[in-house]
Amino acid sequence: MPQIETIFVPNEGTLPDNLKEYQVKINGVEDLDITDDDGHVGTYGDFISLGVELPNVDYSRGSDISHDMQVFTGDGYSCNIKFRASDWLRIDILTGPSNEAKSIYRVVPEQAIRYLSLHLPKGKMVRLRFGPEGFEDLRYDADDDGVFETVVEPTINVTGTQARDLTPPQINVDFTVQNNIATVTINATDNETGIRRIRYTPDEREFYYTGPFTIDLNESQLILVVAEDGAGNESRRFKWLDITPPTTTAVLSPTPSADGWNNTDVAVTLNALDTLGGSRIDSITYSATGAQTISETTMKFKDPPLTFPRPSTAQDIATTNLTITEEGTTTVTFFAKDKAGNIESTKTITVKIDRTAPTVQIRELITPTRQAVIEATDNSSGVKAIFYSFDGQNYLPYVLPVALNPILSQRIYAYAEDKANNRSEIVQHDFGSLTR
Repeated sequence: MPQIETIFVPNEGTLPDNLKEYQVKINGVEDLDITDDDGHVGTYGDFISLGVELPNVDYSRGSDISHDMQVFTGDGYSCNIKFRASDWLRIDILTGPSNEAKSIYRVVPEQAIRYLSLHLPKGKMVRLRFGPEGFEDLRYDADDDGVFETVVEPTINVTGTQARDLTPPQINVDFTVQNNIATVTINATDNETGIRRIRYTPDEREFYYTGPFTIDLNESQLILVVAEDGAGNESRRFKWLDITPPTTTAVLSPTPSADGWNNTDVAVTLNALDTLGGSRIDSITYSATGAQTISETTMKFKDPPLTFPRPSTAQDIATTNLTITEEGTTTVTFFAKDKAGNIESTKTITVKIDRTAPTVQIRELITPTRQAVIEATDNSSGVKAIFYSFDGQNYLPYVLPVALNPILSQRIYAYAEDKANNRSEIVQHDFGSLTR
C-alpha cells in the first residue's frame, strides 16, 4: 500500500451541526479541486495543496493517481469535488460514525457507495457533490458548457451489514495445458456479501468469467483476474500460465585449454534465460564440490517492471557470477527458477585448475646405441608434450629417445608443457665424449 502523506486536518471548531462524515477514495485521477459554497477553493495534486484549505475536508494522497478524503457535511454546508475524467475511474464513498480504531477506514460504514471501473468520456469535467443531507450524486459536463447535467448512477449502493463488508474476495486460479493451449478455471469466494462478478484480461480485452476458458500460450502467458463482491470490494491477481522452466548456461573465463584445464582463477558466469513471453527469472541457485566447496547459494532477482499485457516476444535474462580459485577439479552445480515456480533440471560444469608446471629430467641410455631419454612428470593435469634442442634455439617435439653421437660430447636442452599450458623451465644435460 502506498505511503499516505496527510496534507491538512479540518478545523474542529468549524464542523457543521447535524454532522455527517464521509470517507472518499478516488482512483485514476491526477489532480482535483475541492470547493464549498462558502467560496473556499483547494487544488490538490503532486502531493501539495494550493489555495485555501477547506475547513471541513481532511485530504491525503496515496499515489500519483489516488486521493483519500474525509468530508464533513451538515446543516448549511456543501462542497464539490471536481476533476477531469481519465480512461478508468474507481470511486469509493463510505459514511458512518468515526472509526476509533484509526485503521485505513476512517469510518464504520453504515452506507457504501461505489463506482467501479468507471469509463466516462475522457477529459470531461466530473463533479461529486456533498450537500447538507450528505452525498447527492456524481455528474459530468457532457457538452463543456459548465453545467453538470449527466448523472451517473453508482455501481454499488448498500447499507447496514453489506456496507460493513470491507474484506475483498479470495481468488484461486487453476489451469491445465495441452498442446500449448491452457484451459483456465477461476474460483472466487467471499464469506460476507458473496461474489458479484469475476473479470479476466489475457491481453487488451476484458471478459466476464462464466466458466473455464482457453488461451493460446503462444499469444499470452499472463492473465489479470479481478473479483468483486456484493459490497464492491475488489481483489486483483496476476496469474502466470507459464509451465516451461528457464534454461541456464555456464560460461568459463578464461576459456579452458583444449584439454579442459586452466592455469589461473576461473570466473563462472551463469546466464538464465526464460522462455518467450514467460514469467521472468526468479532466482539462480548454485553450489560447488571437489577442490573448492561452495555451499548452496540462491541469488534472488527483483521483479523487473512488468508490462501488461505481457508481449509474447518478451524474454528475460538474469546473470550471476562465482569464482573458482582452488587447484584441482571442482564441480559447479546450478539451476534456475522462474516467477511461475518452474525449476529447471540441475546442471553441472567442471572447472579444472593446474598452476604447477611439469618437471623434466634427461638421462643417457645405451642399448647398445647411445641415446638421450627425456622424461617429464606432472601430478595434476598431466604432461601434454616434451620438446628438445641441441642448440637451445630450435626445438623439436620429443617422441622417442634421441640418438647421440657415439663418440663426441653433446648437450641437449629440453622443456615440457602440461594440459593446462604450464611450461617448465628449460633443463640441459651434457653427454661426455666416449673417446678414451
